[in-house]
Amino acid sequence: MPPLTRRFTGASLRPTLRFRGNIGRVNPAAPGLSNSSHSIVSVSPCLPQMSCRFRYSQARGLATSRPVMDQGKPRRPPLATSVSSEEEVGKLVNARQAADPENILLEFDKLHEPVTMTNVWLRDACECHLCVNESSGQKNFATCDIPSDLKIDGLRTLEDGSLEVSWANDLAPGSHRHVSTYPLDLLHKVVRYSPVFHRHIPAREIWDSQHFEQDSRSREISYASWMEDSSSFAEAFRNLHLWGLVIVKGVPQTELAVEQVASRLGHLQSTFYGPTWDVISKPRAENVAYTNEFLCLHQDLMYMKSPPRIQILHCLENSCEGGESLFSDGIRAAYELQLFHPDLYNVLSKIPTNFHYRKGGHYYENNQRTITHSPGSKFWATRCPEKVYWSPPFQAPFWSRLTESPKHPQRWGDRTDGHAKKWHDAAKVFQNSIEDSANMAQFRLQPGDCVVFDNLRVLHGRRGFNTASGRRHLRGTYIEDQTFDSTWMRLQQEGLMFSSGAKELEEERRARRVMGIKDDEGTGK
Repeated sequence: MPPLTRRFTGASLRPTLRFRGNIGRVNPAAPGLSNSSHSIVSVSPCLPQMSCRFRYSQARGLATSRPVMDQGKPRRPPLATSVSSEEEVGKLVNARQAADPENILLEFDKLHEPVTMTNVWLRDACECHLCVNESSGQKNFATCDIPSDLKIDGLRTLEDGSLEVSWANDLAPGSHRHVSTYPLDLLHKVVRYSPVFHRHIPAREIWDSQHFEQDSRSREISYASWMEDSSSFAEAFRNLHLWGLVIVKGVPQTELAVEQVASRLGHLQSTFYGPTWDVISKPRAENVAYTNEFLCLHQDLMYMKSPPRIQILHCLENSCEGGESLFSDGIRAAYELQLFHPDLYNVLSKIPTNFHYRKGGHYYENNQRTITHSPGSKFWATRCPEKVYWSPPFQAPFWSRLTESPKHPQRWGDRTDGHAKKWHDAAKVFQNSIEDSANMAQFRLQPGDCVVFDNLRVLHGRRGFNTASGRRHLRGTYIEDQTFDSTWMRLQQEGLMFSSGAKELEEERRARRVMGIKDDEGTGK
């Protein structure tokens, strides 16, 4: 293992914290006003949202340049060096004004340098009863109302590690000297860039056909448990994240049942198909799903700016010959490209494709890269895939995007700049991976089954069926991404979700195991 991948924790770290913008930064200790104590007015705790971020750029004097990886081994990101627990930040031991009167310095017992915070940010973050309406939770003031010459009258560190700031000139009505309280937990979130609405997201299970079949019953839940048992629902919700697919069994065979199942996840995402819709073969269908033909693996509504996060399909009737449902883990395929064909992986993660829908007076168009990454993964040498976008039936021609802003082409052939060919070659490898029978889960939905799956990870399809032999009727709906995240946070606040996030590289390790790669084994790429 290269030396830069060593893990440093606790007091062994000598961090350089860099905050976005002027919200906060770390300076060497600077002379300033001493910590002053005052008679403090009791106020409610402050729990603001924030958009600050930091990273370590040094650890025991080591340079931060990325290590040179062995060419014969699959690329791996170095273990990120970051503050990941409250103990690593420690308790607030001192607060004082900086040499610049617009800032204060906070000293924590586990950090070797003080953290600088701006007065304006602190004042704007106050959520006492004067600043935030207790019933609505909305601010009673605008950020622009804060005086430009805002001054601090006093700072105090409380026994529980909270920070109290009293303001010399304030905007709060009826208060000449306003006092704000900032709990230690909030200060930790600022230092670690851990937003208030922070979800603990563990590594997902990466699966092919064999791994999906293992203990698949554990990813099934009865309709009664889904609707009425909070702990069972939370377990199914966790499996929805881990595996990307769960099945609710014994759902009533009524048209309203799919809404009832979906409502446990949040508000339904209505589209031009309506809040719910039927998948049934019909003549002159406006969507290939509404035929009895083979339906290739795809994801729904990729032509929308905010495609659904969760899709729910409830089987009302399935008496036809054929019509087996197909599912494939798009994240597994992305990892396969990353490990064995990094050049093709880079193509699919950089060249966007166009998706469109133009029927019945509806005109939608969106472009997206086939593989996208989570925001935090930019700190790793090799980024890990977060979502995939794949929908061949609704893919627009490449020229519809590339000719929008050609780079001064000298001839028509220059307009594509080779992107279509590069994407085509990489996409064929991706397609072969997801459509390999060894990588697909295939099963027949029975009446009363309701499959719930991650539309931004799991690709779905269907084998053709014979309408002369019976009838096949599914009813479906969608849940948007932000609604899914909101339900996650609610369950997490109730103590029903994961207690911690993913370990570094754990998801990639799982992908390697599924593909039969040992941790000390290269791929030859």
